[in-house]
Amino acid sequence: MFNYIKYAFKSLANNKVYTLINVGGLTLGLSVALALAMSIVGLAGLDRFHENQDSVYKLIHADDSTYGRWNDASSALLAPAVYEALPGVTDYCQYLWA
Repeated sequence: MFNYIKYAFKSLANNKVYTLINVGGLTLGLSVALALAMSIVGLAGLDRFHENQDSVYKLIHADDSTYGRWNDASSALLAPAVYEALPGVTDYCQYLWA
């Protein structure tokens, strides 16, 4: 069994360019996969820390000028108008460049 491991290390030592390409590709692939997994986990738990997470909403609207794409940027006056118009809205928060 140890002969196979010994042969593998000798083969890697003899083919330095091949080994460098393989190890570099493996490192790059694992780092991209790890970064993607961390991003997905971070986005999945974005508002999960709040105790009333079932009643937290984000206002998103579709703009016809952007070819029907979703856009989370809205007017600064929209949140106070919604707060005053709908009695179910208890509070609101506005943020810029989040």
